[in-house]
Amino acid sequence: MLYPNEITKFLNRGGVVAWGLVPTAEYRASVTLNEIRKKFRMCLENLASKGLNTNILLRQSLITPSGGAGLMREADATMVHNLTSELSVNFTSAGSITEKWTQHLTGH
Repeated sequence: MLYPNEITKFLNRGGVVAWGLVPTAEYRASVTLNEIRKKFRMCLENLASKGLNTNILLRQSLITPSGGAGLMREADATMVHNLTSELSVNFTSAGSITEKWTQHLTGH
């Protein structure tokens, strides 16, 4: 990550990070929620190692596909949106957002 101080300032001003977690251009039908969670956990660990407060980061996060789905087959685009929705629902369904993210990212 190139600009940890700028990202911290952005978050402190109330900015929201759209993660682009669910692959579109590189989409494959076998992609799983666990794969996406693992990749995201690695990103969070990297950001934490640079001094970012992951609690703030998680509270100010938005789960999105990695790009547009306009050129995808309809069935694949539907799966991308379903995965995005599942991730969002899993992380926000009960308890605090940071607790849910931590639980789902670690698998506990």
